[in-house]
Amino acid sequence: MRELLRVQDTGLSSIGVLFRPVAIWYGGDVQDIAIRMGDSVNRVCTISEDGQQIVHSHGGQRGSETGQYNGPLHVAVDDNMQQVFVADFINRRVTLLSPTLEYVRQMVSPGKFSGSPCRLSLDAGRRYLCVADNEVVEGKWILGRVLVFSV
Repeated sequence: MRELLRVQDTGLSSIGVLFRPVAIWYGGDVQDIAIRMGDSVNRVCTISEDGQQIVHSHGGQRGSETGQYNGPLHVAVDDNMQQVFVADFINRRVTLLSPTLEYVRQMVSPGKFSGSPCRLSLDAGRRYLCVADNEVVEGKWILGRVLVFSV
């Protein structure tokens, strides 16, 4: 697992898209993964090495149906980018995507969380996905725990 970094903006201005603060996974030989959260668009994208093109995308209009996100907050990707996990904060779930960001399945359902998933960490060697489950009340973090799932 490579480290996720926070950045302020991801350009992509040549195609008219500006990302809000995002988590980006730096994958060396593979494309970067970025999360876009906006008023209407909530999606996960792989972007070209130069940051100018969206290569693959999953999500779109904000919602709670399969293939939609409402607050994609964090991603975890294995070293070979064979599995992409997405924490969907408002929908209280974790989604598993393919390397080309196609929907595979819902990895963790809303009923498993007392709050919402906000951070992910993948131990691909041991095949564990650690999920930070946090509750927010009136803008304050009040409770947190780590859940561990076999993947």
